[in-house]
Amino acid sequence: MMLLRLFWALTLGLAAVFSFVAASSSVAGQEPADAAAAQDNGETEQRALLRQVQQTEQLLQESKWLEAAEQFEAAWELACAGSDPLLEERGADVRQLSAGQTDVVAGGRARLEQLYRSTAAEFKTEYARQFEAAAQQKLRPVLSTGNAIELRRLALRYQFTAAGRTGLKTLARLFADRGDFLEAAVVLERVRLSETDSVRLLLQTAWCYAMSGLRQDAADLSALARSERFTANLAADGVAGALLADIERLLTSPLVAGTPSVGWKQPLGNYRRTERQLITPPRLRSMQTSSLFEVTDVLFAEQLNPLLAALTDFLETQREKSLRLNSTSVPASGVLVAGELFYARTPVGLQARHLQTGELAWEVVRQDAPLRALISLQKSAEFNGDMLSGAVELYRQLIRTVTTSQMAISGRTLYVVEDSDYSQPPNTDMFGNPGSAGLQLRTNFIRAYDATTGLFLWQVGGQTQDANPLNRGEANLLAGYYFLGAPLVLGNRIYVLAENGEGIHLIRLGEPQPGQPEANPSILASQLLTLPERRVDQHPLRKHAGLIPSFAQGLLICPLCDDRIIAVSAEDLSIRWVFRYGGILQRQELGGDALILRGSFDPLSSEVVDLQNRWIDFLPRISDGKILVTPRDSDQLYCLNLADGQQLWTAPRGALHAIAGVADQRVVLIGNRTVSAIDLNTGRQLWNSELRHGVTCGTCCFDGTVLQIPTNAPSIVLVDTRTGRELVAVDWSGPDLPGNLLQSSAGLLSAGFTAITRMPFDNSEPLPSERAAEFLVQGRREDARNLLEAHLAQQPQDVAARTMLIDLLLQLLRTDYSSNQQVVGTIRELLVKASQDLELAPLLHSLLAMGPGDAVVLGEQLRLASRRQQLELAEIIAQGESFDPALPFPEFLERFRNRLRQLPGAGTTSAVVGNVERSTADVIAGALHRGLELRTARERSQIQQMVIADVSAIVASLSTEQQKLQFIQLLVRIGLPQTAAELLNDASLKWDAEKIRLPLDMALLESARQSGAIAQQSARRLLAGWQARQSAWPAYTWLQDLQAWQNEPGHAVGWSPSGRDEQQAIIELATNEFPALLQAPASPWQGTVTAQPSDDRTMLPVRQFASAIPHRAIPMHGNSGLYRGWRLMWVQPGDRIAAFDPDGRIRWSFQPLGTLPPRYYGYRPDSAAYSCGNVIVLCLPGLLVAVDGHTVNSDGSPPILWQKT
Repeated sequence: MMLLRLFWALTLGLAAVFSFVAASSSVAGQEPADAAAAQDNGETEQRALLRQVQQTEQLLQESKWLEAAEQFEAAWELACAGSDPLLEERGADVRQLSAGQTDVVAGGRARLEQLYRSTAAEFKTEYARQFEAAAQQKLRPVLSTGNAIELRRLALRYQFTAAGRTGLKTLARLFADRGDFLEAAVVLERVRLSETDSVRLLLQTAWCYAMSGLRQDAADLSALARSERFTANLAADGVAGALLADIERLLTSPLVAGTPSVGWKQPLGNYRRTERQLITPPRLRSMQTSSLFEVTDVLFAEQLNPLLAALTDFLETQREKSLRLNSTSVPASGVLVAGELFYARTPVGLQARHLQTGELAWEVVRQDAPLRALISLQKSAEFNGDMLSGAVELYRQLIRTVTTSQMAISGRTLYVVEDSDYSQPPNTDMFGNPGSAGLQLRTNFIRAYDATTGLFLWQVGGQTQDANPLNRGEANLLAGYYFLGAPLVLGNRIYVLAENGEGIHLIRLGEPQPGQPEANPSILASQLLTLPERRVDQHPLRKHAGLIPSFAQGLLICPLCDDRIIAVSAEDLSIRWVFRYGGILQRQELGGDALILRGSFDPLSSEVVDLQNRWIDFLPRISDGKILVTPRDSDQLYCLNLADGQQLWTAPRGALHAIAGVADQRVVLIGNRTVSAIDLNTGRQLWNSELRHGVTCGTCCFDGTVLQIPTNAPSIVLVDTRTGRELVAVDWSGPDLPGNLLQSSAGLLSAGFTAITRMPFDNSEPLPSERAAEFLVQGRREDARNLLEAHLAQQPQDVAARTMLIDLLLQLLRTDYSSNQQVVGTIRELLVKASQDLELAPLLHSLLAMGPGDAVVLGEQLRLASRRQQLELAEIIAQGESFDPALPFPEFLERFRNRLRQLPGAGTTSAVVGNVERSTADVIAGALHRGLELRTARERSQIQQMVIADVSAIVASLSTEQQKLQFIQLLVRIGLPQTAAELLNDASLKWDAEKIRLPLDMALLESARQSGAIAQQSARRLLAGWQARQSAWPAYTWLQDLQAWQNEPGHAVGWSPSGRDEQQAIIELATNEFPALLQAPASPWQGTVTAQPSDDRTMLPVRQFASAIPHRAIPMHGNSGLYRGWRLMWVQPGDRIAAFDPDGRIRWSFQPLGTLPPRYYGYRPDSAAYSCGNVIVLCLPGLLVAVDGHTVNSDGSPPILWQKT
């Protein structure tokens, strides 16, 4: 404390001006429990202050220093009178922000402070002459008594005077003397705004942060003090040097600094949302699973457990379906750790368990709204569609309603947001129109529990007049609010974002004081942040987002999910800056006025779009003076400057869904099947890697270098974030998929949908595969390889070790194929042994004492792993043995022929990586296509003629016509359309004329892209065939494409010709030999369009039309071939797909199989049809269907070429 008193005494240079007789006495009083100032008329206050600020600016421009000082003082007095008015609001007469813009002085106080700092010295002199003496007179008696409340008020009121700044420093000293270092730090942050060049003040602030445990802020400020800007001042100031040394000592002290092992007490670990974890390769042998869907309380167990058991299987099945559809399916709930307990939020309430044993310490049973609805249905024996609907709503809450799963811990208190369910908007109908309860905003609660015992302490929120006693809250100052997220707890400061009918507020709560009769907390301060366009119950995303402020260097960064990020001073809740981003919301065009997501057409489809792809959290990350935000209502990642909120760069979300970590100037992002890193300073992508072991199914662990990813393979994948290289994948053996990962002092925790899995540290001798995994994480690949090879020589049946060795060798090949080509043979031998394991799988379960269900899982995992590795080997070989353009033509031709011979055998093999299935034949075809493109046009033409004998022999060796046609299609894919056409015209192969019609058309279309006489010959055969079959529309659209390329090559779309000469030759050919095909077919749509009166109104439900009239359209993509101008439609009833041609006639319709998931509302908004030639591929939920759109069967349906689920 001597050092503390020394730097305070030296800093307070004006201390002699006042009598600090009570400087070391205790602070006279606490902030009052009911200190929240009543909210004045915000609009009137804002306009009055804005007017005074503008008048002050005008006087300053006219150099009227005397009048300007008086006007400035009047404006500042008004700004300090209540909450800080926001000078940027919605309205025609105030400033507006465009997307990507920042108002760096958005609040009234911030704007006046900026005005004072930027004005001329003559104004500051005049202001001091007028008000310095008054400030000293006001502050002198308060300084003598040490009344912190009054001192704060007056020091802020006169902060532009020397006396006011001295008062703030004295206030900081008082707080520090009583051990409240965080209060001292935020007060000093206010002083730093005026004394930006003081290195001693900078280090004082850093010292207070270090003492309060906010080590990241202390580290940032101490690093700033060591920068070139302060080098001279630091060398000349011995006190500053001593302070810097003491700060460095504190940052390394476990009593102050804290480490990741101390706990994980709030979302993402700390107040900057960038905490790291200590990662070790997981040993997954000893798993302990605790159900989140089981109640031990005897008062509720009999009622709830049967229903919870039934829901468990349903929810896990729903999750697996979502992952197969590549939807973002990450549990919304995580785990907190404090001391010897870890805490989990459940639909039933809360659980606290012991870290070391996993045993239940205590539980609280408070059912969420979806579960209460299911219980009501169960009681009334209404187990029908409503029951299923309720289960789906519970599932949706568990994966996206972050608000209802958030918690925070401070000391012995656990803060929980409860009753935040908004899975279905209660106050709107399905069209977005207000319902009967639309005037009353739904509310929720923040409840506090004793973290050690689970005893209820207090609550705020709720509706005191709610008819449902379960929703009714006790009378409290925050009744009627909806809390948008869990509190941010900094020392004795509790901040929470909440919304009521007046807008979105940042509220500072005060804990109930001992001895007070009121059991509820008080409101210490409140600041209105924005008046949202739509309130929370009418906004499709804000209710789910889980909005918690982040803190750094005296600023609270508040995400609002209203196109805005607002920075607020932690000291007095004054607004510092506002950033506006571009959102993804739009108004519903038909059937209502609801806000919906871009790409949807009503609230129901908007939900589907949100479930598919979204940012899974909206917690601002702060690192190195920058803020990274992933707005829930945006599809961009934004990087902002912490000090002023200016946008530095932005990056699209794409296939990503979360920031996995920030370290060493790189931002690591995770998606369903992708891991990526971008530069923190520029936003430039550093690397992008594909996950080859399944789809991400939880949040990751990150230690600054290694990223630990849970996937549905199931496995835990470890990635080196410096390079994007996969280190190792450890198979997950738990009964459920892994979930949100958290590394604790006792081992790895995984919070899934329905259970928490605990994997304690294992001190026993590691298995060879476990030791190898440790080597791989340490970067010792050779040691890992040697260990695995030596072990497999002794134990060849160790499946885990062999799989790890194959993956290791594949990674070596992928890194440097030419140097490691010799391992290809080794990998193939290992894969042969893996295939033998597949045959032995039924026997293995009996040897390992597994049940029948476990045997099925084991066999499936072996099969998938083997197929994945076989495909990876084929891909690596295809890429490694590339066709160098400098390769001599004879050598290229021989290699090309050898690869062609591999195609038939590869046609029946494929592998699943995540939810993507790749054909081995398609991998080889892609490599051949790339090699062919590197040769000259003359060589490509020669190759097509020279390989005819080879491919004819291959086709003749195939046993079925289907296999032959698949091979022909691969030839077109490779770039051998002329060869494919020759084979299809070979009478000796005895083709079925109807079956080869479509492949022949496609081959001729591709051949017509060639140059010279080949293109003209192919075009003649193609046009002759269309004319003979009277297929006018495909011929007309193709020729129109050619004419468009001739007339407007810069804007033409659709089928593209090889060159202008070939294009002109084909048009002349059509003009001379097929003139009828150049004429547009007659259309039945004739006459004048007329409007007729209708009784339809936008406020009424959509009328039900006859089943033959289209209800919803599926977008058509692709412009080539037959389907120019066509539309595919969903037709009622029966969810049929129908194709309407340009004449308005239904050409065909059919009902695809397997497209009706639970709670089916029709095809999803991203359902689409892709056309190429006569082929239409329908991309539907969980199903790909390819049909021949030109042919119609006798039942009015198109021939189905293939379908994949």
